[in-house]
Amino acid sequence: MIFEGAGLVLLNALLGAGAARQVMIVSIGTQWLVGLPLAWLVGPHLGLGLLWVWGANSAYRILQTAIFTVLWNRGKWAAIKV
Repeated sequence: MIFEGAGLVLLNALLGAGAARQVMIVSIGTQWLVGLPLAWLVGPHLGLGLLWVWGANSAYRILQTAIFTVLWNRGKWAAIKV
């Protein structure tokens, strides 16, 4: 929940700063290229169960939060003209 909360705060902070394109790319990219394939791999393909699917979801959310943290720390959002 900590990573989920931090990720949502950073996502919305970047959106508010005008970095909607970067937020969209990270959100869609991590969900469709990491989260869903990983959930399919550990769930239906390997048959590891719902606990592992939730673990895959947590892993992709942690990755997403890490990327949003990097984007925030770079500070390029401060130069965006709104």
